[in-house]
Amino acid sequence: MDEIKTIREILSSYDEISNISDDGKIVFFELYNNTYGLLFLPLTDPLSRPIIFIKDDEQYDYPHIMLSEIPINGDNYRALCLYESGTQIEYIKTYEEKLIDAINRLFELLNLSPYEIEREFQNEFLFYWNAQAKEEVDVYIQSKKTFHRMNVYRNKDGIFRFVSRKIALNDKSKYMHVPNLNVYYISIIDNRGIFLISSVLRADKLGYTGVQKDIRLCR
Repeated sequence: MDEIKTIREILSSYDEISNISDDGKIVFFELYNNTYGLLFLPLTDPLSRPIIFIKDDEQYDYPHIMLSEIPINGDNYRALCLYESGTQIEYIKTYEEKLIDAINRLFELLNLSPYEIEREFQNEFLFYWNAQAKEEVDVYIQSKKTFHRMNVYRNKDGIFRFVSRKIALNDKSKYMHVPNLNVYYISIIDNRGIFLISSVLRADKLGYTGVQKDIRLCR
């Protein structure tokens, strides 16, 4: 397959990568004493991008390694999360550009400093924290480092929007201001600048406290 040949050629261009092989669908290689697999969908799919797996060696004290095990040729692998949702426009890149980008992202991940590793773990925590939100709410924050009270709006479908007071949104007319809800943005940051807690709290007459979801930083 031309795709397999292209993947092998690009992997071979990196001095740090060795023991390249394939099973006709996935290309395997070694990097920094770990075994990886690289899967790329056919050239005909313009939205596809490479998926890189790491062989299960029971040492996963590292960010962006997915929890689910994937059996491949009798061994267990786990996928690596190399992309943040919505940050890439795949169809404007060539097949080769996507491959090189994925491999470079793998190198960046494996060369994080201890500070960067802890920061990425915190980002992962916030992702799963946000996923547990039980209400559909949009949050627009001007500064993620300062405690402040927020304005509350709700549209005709009952969806809430929490907005820092200095932010002016261009679709504000679609939302009605809700003055009787007290909403605060709270963050606790350690002396290295790593977020320990970052949350939007809503306290009303029911004593309800919500979690953040879909936070957008507005500058």
